[in-house]
Amino acid sequence: MANPANTVHHRVDLLWATLACEPVWGHGLPSPARMIASPIPGLALAGDATALDAAGPLRGALARIVERVHALDSGAILGPIIAGADGRLSDGSHDLAALYLRRVAAVATVECSAIQHIEPLDVFQPHFLDMLNEQDSIDAFNRAEPYPFAYLTDVLRNNVANGMHAELGALEWRHEKNELYEQDVATLLDCDRSTVGPQLLAFRSVVLGREFIDLVGRFLGNPVRIADIACHRSRAGHLIRVHTDHSADREVCRLTLHFNSGWSAEAGGEFLQFSDPSGTPVASWAPAMNTAVLFRISTSSHHAVAPWNGFSVRYSVVLAFALENY
Repeated sequence: MANPANTVHHRVDLLWATLACEPVWGHGLPSPARMIASPIPGLALAGDATALDAAGPLRGALARIVERVHALDSGAILGPIIAGADGRLSDGSHDLAALYLRRVAAVATVECSAIQHIEPLDVFQPHFLDMLNEQDSIDAFNRAEPYPFAYLTDVLRNNVANGMHAELGALEWRHEKNELYEQDVATLLDCDRSTVGPQLLAFRSVVLGREFIDLVGRFLGNPVRIADIACHRSRAGHLIRVHTDHSADREVCRLTLHFNSGWSAEAGGEFLQFSDPSGTPVASWAPAMNTAVLFRISTSSHHAVAPWNGFSVRYSVVLAFALENY
């Protein structure tokens, strides 16, 4: 038991953003953040008795998280959370997941010196955050054709955008090729922080924080959760064919940020919108440096990425938002 004199209180969402993306349970299990990004915990908490049965080897860890959520709902006090200076959880990972799911504001902690207090304004441009709060912007987004959509420029603060661009190349990339796409992928939701640069860590901290997630939820008109923070890299010849991103994971929106300094039309890689999967593009959007596309996911959100012809690589970071179902 921790000595109360050695404990301090930290914001739960900051603890989560800093500590929960590290694989802490061993046995090949993903990070706590990856686990609760799936719809399974929410389904179980909503009363689906079979939800955990579909979790396979993750069932035990997810069941313990669900048990702790039920304990919170019954009035229990969880904690303390214990972590070292290396940014790894030593004890309390299931507690922290439950606290984050239930939006508890703060929790007692021990040895949590790695926690960084980074706010949305430290990462995003003020006008982007203002846009998410403006009714005119919300109305324009929802009226867009062929589906709710916005193309955004100058999204991140310049030092953050340039830093993320420089750090993306050092991630642990994995090549993927299937009938839909060919590209290299990496994740910020389930990775060792020692492999991630400081600007990418700051970005991750903010987008996992409640303030930013709630701002996006208000823009969309529904509470949301982060389903993934995926990094994509295209090399010559890579492309993504027409698809919608609609799935059983209840994703409702994606924000794709682009990091391609000096982009020109000859390089390709444009984000293409379609009114139907077999037609021609109705709009084409440049993946230029520090731009983004924001779109609502549905069975009609047909889009693709044109073949990349550039001599360098095409970088993007995709924030996937799903309905908060817990």
